Amino acid sequence: MIYRLETIDRTISAIVRRLKIGNDEIPYQDFVEYIADAMEHIGSYYQFEEKEVSIIIEDFKGVLPCDHHKTIRMKRGCEINPSSEGGFYGGTLVNHLLKLGVDFDSIPAYERYHILPVAGISKIDNNIIDEVGRLNHNENLINPTMNKFTGGDYNENLGRITTAFRYGIIQIQYLAIPIDERGFPMIPDNVSFRDALFWRCVYMLGMGDPEKLKNPQMRDIRYSEQQWNFYCAQARANANSPDLAMMERIKNNHHRLLNTIDDEVNDYRSLGKRQGLNFEGNH
Repeated sequence: MIYRLETIDRTISAIVRRLKIGNDEIPYQDFVEYIADAMEHIGSYYQFEEKEVSIIIEDFKGVLPCDHHKTIRMKRGCEINPSSEGGFYGGTLVNHLLKLGVDFDSIPAYERYHILPVAGISKIDNNIIDEVGRLNHNENLINPTMNKFTGGDYNENLGRITTAFRYGIIQIQYLAIPIDERGFPMIPDNVSFRDALFWRCVYMLGMGDPEKLKNPQMRDIRYSEQQWNFYCAQARANANSPDLAMMERIKNNHHRLLNTIDDEVNDYRSLGKRQGLNFEGNH
């Protein structure tokens, strides 16, 4: 499990000290790139941040957040009938967002800027509002007016969401890459990650600038690649290793009396919880 994060500066500082290259020109930007790529290679679920935001859909499309790494699931907030075919323009959408219970601060900055001077809505059809309804992934949804199966179809491609409805709001739960105020990735405060990132930088330096490595053995990129592969797997396993609470949830799932098939519909509320059975037939 990962419980804390640290800045990339501490990680790079530790690498520089271990390599004894403090008196040389430090390729700081290169190290940031090496470490960011290494973090994606490690790819543990728990090194990412779980987030939920509301995204404005206009003309069948919405923009994914900049820190989006992988989608967990999507919810349909509501479908909106605009005041004209021209879109949301002509008034304000903020009040309608608040009435629908949407946390305005949770909307990504790009979308927030986009809707402030925009959005005039004359009608919200209560018959088509589905506050917690699921969207259905449809990889064939290229033309929303022709390729949709249901009104809840969506397709996710190249940083954008295409929906079967033209105007509305959707909620997306996703994994985000933790970053600091400069946009640099945050690193798990874990010794296995520090070792893995150290060997990744050694490996990349061995390919591009081996003279910076004072230890001749480290200039052997086959050796450093082996070390990187070993510690990469170790860091991933360390991050995925369950703590006591997670082991309890795994145990509860293993000993379930009733296997449920609607966990996704119920937002996984009962997943990992203990089940009981009374003599009246209720679980």
